[in-house]
Amino acid sequence: MMQATRQQKSSTSAHGLSSRVKIMYGVGEIANAVKTVTFALYGLFFATVVKGLPGTWIGVVAFVSMLWDAFMDPYVGHLTDGAQAKSKRFKFMLAGILTMGAGLWGFFSPPHGLSTFPLFAWLLMASFLLRTATSMFSIPYYALGVNLSRDYHERTSITGIRNMASAIGTLLAASLSFIVFFREKVAGVDPKLDPTAYSAMGLTFGVMMTAAAFTAWSGTLPLRHSLEGGSRPMQQAPGNFLGSMRESLRNPSFRIILTSFFLVVVGLAVNASLLIHYLKYYVEINGSVALGSTQAAFYTAGLLGTVFWLRISRKFDKHHLYIFSAAVTAVLMLGGLALFGQGHPLGTGNIRPLLMGYGCAGFFGCMLWFLPPSMLADVTDESELITGRRREGALFGMLGFCKQVATGVAILLAGGLLDRFVGPVAGKSQLSGVAVFRIGIVYSVVPAALFTAAAILMLNYKLTRSRVELIQVELRQRRTANDAAAEGELTAVEISGEEQVKEIG
Repeated sequence: MMQATRQQKSSTSAHGLSSRVKIMYGVGEIANAVKTVTFALYGLFFATVVKGLPGTWIGVVAFVSMLWDAFMDPYVGHLTDGAQAKSKRFKFMLAGILTMGAGLWGFFSPPHGLSTFPLFAWLLMASFLLRTATSMFSIPYYALGVNLSRDYHERTSITGIRNMASAIGTLLAASLSFIVFFREKVAGVDPKLDPTAYSAMGLTFGVMMTAAAFTAWSGTLPLRHSLEGGSRPMQQAPGNFLGSMRESLRNPSFRIILTSFFLVVVGLAVNASLLIHYLKYYVEINGSVALGSTQAAFYTAGLLGTVFWLRISRKFDKHHLYIFSAAVTAVLMLGGLALFGQGHPLGTGNIRPLLMGYGCAGFFGCMLWFLPPSMLADVTDESELITGRRREGALFGMLGFCKQVATGVAILLAGGLLDRFVGPVAGKSQLSGVAVFRIGIVYSVVPAALFTAAAILMLNYKLTRSRVELIQVELRQRRTANDAAAEGELTAVEISGEEQVKEIG
């Protein structure tokens, strides 16, 4: 039986994953993208303007939900590691799939006529349900991607296709919401104030999330017995939750990825938080069409860039491409300050070169999203070699925790700089020249500095392709020895049983 299983794994590894499996697996990321975009675009507006919840109350909902999400990610990762990790991951994923749609629909469909506190409680519980469901799906889903392949470059292919699906989900959610649910039907009537439109959107996008996640689950379920994993000793329970986290953090490669990714997320979130301020005050481009165009240019170019860089990535080590991507994106961000604005070469109100800039940022910056998960898969192998345990769930859970914390830090940083460095902007249609220039600095220079620091930090990363291949050779030798020892024990038990039968006879 063990020999047959090893032959099946060897056959799977030799021929690689089929494009069908990679695509079905990648489609699952659409669920995460739809949730993120929908909440980013409409969560605050729906709660405050449409339903009338005070901004402080929805701020509490967002903060508490983020804390819950930050805890759930590493904890779900911990629960789905260890003994029978593969079967547990599929069970957790299915539980998340069956509840995520209800959570999204519930948030945008509170009962009519709720007063402040019941509305607050409803939105908080719906947020908890949605974030718990997405954590139960996402963390095992990301960990599963590690087990799909041990090939250094195929891992990047898997995460790249997942990144493409994320871009598609982002574009679908952003465009369908405006075209289908908030299309102006009556002149002078704002469709974004209609609560029934949000309920319909929540139901539709909830079904879309469930369908995308189920596609990934069903597409990989037939492979659950042949997925790559650790040998028998590696499948022991990983111990207590905090101990597992501490042991993961002892790995230098993981610490570099985690810290560098943290800096990148903070930079991106600061940049995104100041986008409307930058467009309105610094480059003097207003209107939702302009905002939508910048996002469309960024994500469309990111989608095309993922296709391009996936081909190129086979010729380079992952961390070298990561450093290149961070450095180029930092330069492009600085260009937003140096080239645009009053008295600068491209001036104000010039949207075409601005869209080109966003397109270049998406094209070169996309690697910062699909390379870290691929690198984390390599770290999983290194961690197994050092500790004797596989911790895919814990590692991806901590990466999710890092992303949540980084987003919160970025919002605090952006708000603090806006108040104390730029100066008060609330309710002002015009700002002083100094304040406008400082908006450009916060939007461009601060993220560029963070990206540069992330690139410099990655210079210390040592897991090259050759190093990963050596680690995997050692792991295969260890597994072969362990399996041989296990078969020897089984044979000894069988012989002992036969001798006992003869003695009884």
